[in-house]
Amino acid sequence: PRTPLTVAISRDEGRTWVRRKNIEADPSGWYCYTAIEFVGPRVLLSYVAGGRAGEGRLSRSVILLFDRDWLYR
Repeated sequence: PRTPLTVAISRDEGRTWVRRKNIEADPSGWYCYTAIEFVGPRVLLSYVAGGRAGEGRLSRSVILLFDRDWLYR
C-alpha cells in the first residue's frame, strides 16, 4: 500500500529524515505522482490519491500550499 502520504526533512541527501508529518493517512487510501516546489516561505505539494489500494482508480488530484515553518514545528 502507498499510505500514509508523509513529508519529512532531510539534511544529508536523503540518508536520514526528521520532522515527519502525515499529509494523508487513510489506511485504505493510496497516494502517488507527487511533486513539490518551494515558493518563498511556502511549499507547493501536489499528488494523486485513490480509494482502496489495488482498485486501480486514482480519483483525486490534490494541490496543497502550506508554510515551510509547519514542517519545523
